[in-house]
Amino acid sequence: RLIIPILVMRELDDLKNFGKTPKARPRLRRIFEILRDKGRGPSPIREGITLELLMDPPRYSPLPVHDEEIVRRALYLRDRKGGILTLITGDYTMLASAGAEGLRVVMTPAELALP
Repeated sequence: RLIIPILVMRELDDLKNFGKTPKARPRLRRIFEILRDKGRGPSPIREGITLELLMDPPRYSPLPVHDEEIVRRALYLRDRKGGILTLITGDYTMLASAGAEGLRVVMTPAELALP
C-alpha cells in the first residue's frame, strides 16, 4: 500500500502553481488519474500495489511545519495494524527527524528524485 497524506498533495499543488518544480504537475496529474475512480482509494497501481489518500480527520489541527506533520501522520499509520511502514522522502531533514522518531525511512529512489 502506498499512502499519501493530503498535505503532500497540497505541497505538490503549491509547487505546480509556483513553477518551482517541473515534475510536480505530471506527478499530481498521475495521482489524480489513479484515484479518479475510487476517490481516496485504495486504487490499484499495478499487481499487488494500491494507492490511497490519507485525509485529515474533521476539525484536525495540523502542525505548522509540514515535515513534522508528515512524520506525525506516518507515526499514526505505523501504530495502526497493517504491517511495516516505510516513509519515503527526498528531504534530508525529514530523513533525520523521522529516524529520530523511530520510523523506518528511506530516501526517494534515484529514478524518482528531482534534479
